[in-house]
Amino acid sequence: MTDRYTAELKRGPLAAWPAGAPHYRAAYREARARSPVKTDATLHGGSIIDCWVLTERLGQGSFSEVWAARPATTSADCPADYAVKVLLGDGDKVESSVIASLAREKALGQQLSHPHLVPVLDGHVQAGGRSYLLMPRLRGALVSNAVRAVGPFVVPHALWVARQVSEALAVLHSAGWAHGDIKPDNVHVTAEGHATLLDLGMACRFSQPWRDTANESAGDLQRGGSLAYMAPERLVLRSQVTAQSDIYSLGITLYCMLVGTHPFSCRTPGQWVAAHLTQPVTPPHEICAEIPESVSSLVSEMLRKEPLRRPSSCEELRDRLVPLEAELLPLRMAARPTTVVMEGRTAPQGARSMPHPPHRRRPNIAATSMHTPRRSLEQ
Repeated sequence: MTDRYTAELKRGPLAAWPAGAPHYRAAYREARARSPVKTDATLHGGSIIDCWVLTERLGQGSFSEVWAARPATTSADCPADYAVKVLLGDGDKVESSVIASLAREKALGQQLSHPHLVPVLDGHVQAGGRSYLLMPRLRGALVSNAVRAVGPFVVPHALWVARQVSEALAVLHSAGWAHGDIKPDNVHVTAEGHATLLDLGMACRFSQPWRDTANESAGDLQRGGSLAYMAPERLVLRSQVTAQSDIYSLGITLYCMLVGTHPFSCRTPGQWVAAHLTQPVTPPHEICAEIPESVSSLVSEMLRKEPLRRPSSCEELRDRLVPLEAELLPLRMAARPTTVVMEGRTAPQGARSMPHPPHRRRPNIAATSMHTPRRSLEQ
């Protein structure tokens, strides 16, 4: 346990923990050594799961909740620097596919290590019991919440986030897995601009076909990933898993960051399927004149209907994003001094933020909660 935990400390998101983090890392080891304590039947502030005290609910999805947590061996005034993802429902009432998804997320989160992939420190996943994952608590906002709160990202910031996500995907792809659910709700960004890719529960091996989405119901389609961000080939019977599917989904995510809206406006599953398969995408620079055509051209290429016409890999995508970042670097570096407030913590005076044109506000990620209720950007 100690060796694995030491390895986890080298991961990117853990580096951003507070100065007192070594104390809580030691508490983590001590709490695990005493596990299990108990597990409450219903969840609320103060509930205990295994050896973790839940302090506040941070967010809720269709099948799980995320809670801030601290080790049960620490006092109540200790910061809740951990996040516990708990499946909704009791034991045998949880669908086997949901259990399998959480088990996959745990396995990949512990197997893969990269600064832009969220690590899984520990967890308990089994049918018939309370299943959960333990992760470091990230400070900042989901991309979806940031865009919804204050509008599009400035161009260099959007490219910066997309490039970091492409690097995380490159590691995942090199291990033989596609993410399967890239969307603004699954990309977290800190006030300093560090991006982290979340939720590996929908990952699928390259050696397997995508799920048979062609004959599934709307509910089943959503279980296989977010339909609004699903690549066209995934909507075709028994299509093979490829890296280009993730690149398409990342293209829509980048489009949302640049423009502030989804490229398609649909309300029903049938409309989404038709849009992905046949509807052309309006180039971003035709909507926002400040977006360079070179950036718009790359986004349009990522969103091509035919997989072979997209960038062939996330390494290629990263290599194409880097020069665009470099071209716009002066805009990002010409920042003005500001005070950044992040969930009650204030950065020193002189911390810098990115500039923005007068008609376009920079997302105040520091003041935007990553855990506010999610409303899809496509609505």
